[in-house]
Amino acid sequence: MKFYKVITLSFLFLQSLNLIGQEIKTTTDKSDYNITDNITVTYQIDKSIDSADIIDESEFKIISGPSQSLSTTYLNGKSTKSTSYSYIIKPLNVGKISLPRLIMHVDEKPIRSDEMFIQVTGTLLTDKQIEDKIKTENSPLKEYKAGHTFDISMPAYLERTVDVNNAAAIQYGNTAKTIFGYTSFEKKEDIQLSGGKYTSLDKYHGSTIVDFSKKMPKKKTVSQPLIKKGKDINFVATDITYHDAETNEKVYYFIGSAETKTTLYTVVFYTLMKNKTKFKADFEKVLYSLKD
Repeated sequence: MKFYKVITLSFLFLQSLNLIGQEIKTTTDKSDYNITDNITVTYQIDKSIDSADIIDESEFKIISGPSQSLSTTYLNGKSTKSTSYSYIIKPLNVGKISLPRLIMHVDEKPIRSDEMFIQVTGTLLTDKQIEDKIKTENSPLKEYKAGHTFDISMPAYLERTVDVNNAAAIQYGNTAKTIFGYTSFEKKEDIQLSGGKYTSLDKYHGSTIVDFSKKMPKKKTVSQPLIKKGKDINFVATDITYHDAETNEKVYYFIGSAETKTTLYTVVFYTLMKNKTKFKADFEKVLYSLKD
């Protein structure tokens, strides 16, 4: 009997370990809203998922969504994947209201988000009042351009790939040569709208280096930034190297930033330190080829 008890306890312990990192985190930008507010709610899990569904939306109207975001973080040779779903919803009632719960399917197993409440205040409008309000607020339409395109050139040995950074605009790599990288961008207008402060190249690049450094071992070497100015676009690049304890290899990162009139870009390459001399010049050419 004692033997079977040990097996059961071990099995339960393994089950509990498998559940770690499988909790859904539900977030909003605040906890108190007006009945007229649109609410952005995000559900995030540190896993890749198969699918996701809203369980109950009776207290809210879904304005838009879901907007899905996938990301992969590399630290000390290990990758961590994260998936988030975002919705914009509008409350239909006032009082203490439970947000819609989400069910995510991971490896064909359902995981439900925990219950989360917000406080909604204000006065409910009748259909006639809402119609009148829309009429009085009606105004001529203003045209906006959506989307963004840019040009960038790659060496022939690099191919498009995935799971380097799925939030990036383009990902590339060569497994045989142990070279991986990606390019991402942020519109200056979007940075300002979200309250960001880093709309100049030096501050944007500095913030990027700080973010990367936080994910790396404390003992590392960070080079002085190399600045190159052009007619319509400016560049800055930094090298970071560190020793990866798990693989017992030195890792080399080339991190470049570029600024055009409307957009800030990040160009990242990482490989083994022994490849730096051979491939750094190519990494610089890729950065300097960028234009929009």
